[in-house]
Amino acid sequence: MSTVDGGTGRALTEAEAPTAPVGERPKGMRMGGRLQRLRRRTLTVSVEGALLRAVGFSGSRVVAWAAIDLDDPAGASLPPALAAFTRGRSRRLTDLPFYASLVRYLEKPAARRRFLDRVVELEVGNTIPFAMEEVDLRWKVVKDGRGPEVMAWAVPRWEVDAYVRLVGLVGVRPSASYAKALALSAAVGRSNAAIAHLTSSEAELVLVRDGVPRQVHRVELPPADATAYAGALAQAIEELCASSGQDAPYEPTVVLTGQVPADAGHVQALADTFGERLRGPIPSIEAPDGFPALEYATNVGLMLADRDRPRLPWRASPAQQVIMDLLPPRHRRLQLPARAIGIALLFGALGAGAVAATSFVEQAESWADRQEASLAGIVRNVRIDNVAAAREKSMRQKLDG
Repeated sequence: MSTVDGGTGRALTEAEAPTAPVGERPKGMRMGGRLQRLRRRTLTVSVEGALLRAVGFSGSRVVAWAAIDLDDPAGASLPPALAAFTRGRSRRLTDLPFYASLVRYLEKPAARRRFLDRVVELEVGNTIPFAMEEVDLRWKVVKDGRGPEVMAWAVPRWEVDAYVRLVGLVGVRPSASYAKALALSAAVGRSNAAIAHLTSSEAELVLVRDGVPRQVHRVELPPADATAYAGALAQAIEELCASSGQDAPYEPTVVLTGQVPADAGHVQALADTFGERLRGPIPSIEAPDGFPALEYATNVGLMLADRDRPRLPWRASPAQQVIMDLLPPRHRRLQLPARAIGIALLFGALGAGAVAATSFVEQAESWADRQEASLAGIVRNVRIDNVAAAREKSMRQKLDG
């Protein structure tokens, strides 16, 4: 497993990597190596300001990571350990800017299925500050304890286009894109939580209920004063919870991700402000020592969301139902449908075999028909001969008599 220094993106050399005794590996280890190669490889990319964070996964294991300054022309490229994920069959996942993806929850319209698309479009259009021609709209009907409702994501087209061009600067062409709020919800792994994704001067807030991101908000924080910092964050979370429409006071677990302050003053102020409500994400990946999981929470969440996207919608949990790929068709790579081609080739081969078998059967039937006709001719001739012989015998008897 190649590991990259999280700060510099530098891959560890063979001399720096731990060594193992030379010799043939046990059979179980050899099989484990083969299974490791068969694991799905995933590259996740998230951009905050001018900083691009990338993480490479093999299955659920972190293989490499790096933070790249896009303002530095000389260093704006992926290190080799991560560049390898931009080729082949690797999944390449990106988030979308926090406020660019607008989520709306609507009561399912009482309309026929063929009119539902138009009705949802009209209702969403009344709640967003853009014309519908300016956004990419994705929606689906989700079901939870309160009944079916429509979850819709509206993303301005120019935001998506600009973001795809931005990650393209480091050679990444997305396979799928997910909303940042959804990625953070997946990374935290808690059904009910107020997530505060911290940057240098602000917090991106996501309110999660029953595993579903319901509301988002952004608030500026005073970084210098620890007490004011914690107080502003607590007030923003309280206001977000108050606007959630809950009948009873809603005080969910508070989870901090991103650039969480490490100095003693801020740590103590946050602990004093939130007390026992302050929790960390539930671990759900394998990572080497030194991997800053909180800082790369969005990347981790992208991998988890893509892994958990529902294959069978009718068996999906509420948290899985809301996982939607927001990458529009115009940015998708034209891929040969390998599975469809394989099935077509299989049926083609079976069809060729069927044609050959049909030809053989037809030839056999033709031969049988010819043999049957020949046999029928022989039987007919025998009957004619027998009739002629009987008549000749009868004539002789009459002449003799």
